[in-house]
Amino acid sequence: MRGTAVTGRPMQHQKRWAAGIGAAGLIAGGLPLAVALSSQGHHSGLIIISGPLIGWAFIGTGMIASARRPGNRIGTLMIAVGFAYALSGLIASTQPWIYLLGLLVLPLPYAILFHILLAFPTGELGTRGERLLVWLSYLSAIVAHPVAVLFQDTARQGFPSNPLLVAAERAVVVAIYATRFAVA
Repeated sequence: MRGTAVTGRPMQHQKRWAAGIGAAGLIAGGLPLAVALSSQGHHSGLIIISGPLIGWAFIGTGMIASARRPGNRIGTLMIAVGFAYALSGLIASTQPWIYLLGLLVLPLPYAILFHILLAFPTGELGTRGERLLVWLSYLSAIVAHPVAVLFQDTARQGFPSNPLLVAAERAVVVAIYATRFAVA
């Protein structure tokens, strides 16, 4: 089977995949860096230093892990953490919609990282309990957090205004976050 990888995909396809992921990773890490350099937003100094490095480190390490063990999901999950972490760095923006995108993505890398921790080293979740915990962490990051953001008056907290603000209800936000943390 010369010229093919373990997965049966032609090597040329894998090289294009790696080049595409690598290029997208450079852009994903560069976006929050550019935003942080061009604005004096929330945590911009921290984002300039750590945002791209952490995102690129996870993406690069995930690419290596995927190439070495294509059947193991850990590499793919690491790539996902890198992209999610890089995009969460958009909270450094002073532009409301860009800030909001970073804010919405903010808990996602931690949910994926939790998935990695439970699936390591095989890449598989071994028990029903592990699958439930991972499902709950994704539910918290992808559903509960965005719902809380609808009621979070970010401008009142000193951040860019929330263009999706339904109503400034601190009690609703506190209740949702308390439930998220109690469940997760």
